[in-house]
Amino acid sequence: MTALDIQATFPGELDAIIYFEKLRWGGTTRCAYCNTSKVSKRQQDNRFHCSQCRKTFSVTTGTYLHSSKLPVKIWMRAFSIMGEGTSKISIKQLQHGLGVSYTTAWRIRQELKEMMGNDFGQAVKGNIFDALCRKAISQYTQPVELERATV
Repeated sequence: MTALDIQATFPGELDAIIYFEKLRWGGTTRCAYCNTSKVSKRQQDNRFHCSQCRKTFSVTTGTYLHSSKLPVKIWMRAFSIMGEGTSKISIKQLQHGLGVSYTTAWRIRQELKEMMGNDFGQAVKGNIFDALCRKAISQYTQPVELERATV
């Protein structure tokens, strides 16, 4: 999917969020913390409220995009750039293509490298954009860091 396709298919941020919601939950929104379907409708800030555990969450909660403050649509454009080019996308290419600062482009590329892993390119045959979208909203578990015992 090219940048023009993204603009046409997802004219607003809400359209991109709804696309990710369909990928993640299908037709039924589920709490990202307790997995119940007893959740409120989407609020103005694009978050849901769980009636069971009383937490709020969004489509990115618990995923690779969880801590990102960037709009989902920027991530979709980054996935598009990855799908159009080779696996070696420069930071400058991302910066120019996304209209973000060099530092932000560097962080995006680091996240993309982590999402893609070493064998991602070989494992994906076909649409890299769709594969990256699915990977981005898949459940992410960070490695547990153990504290050193002080003696």
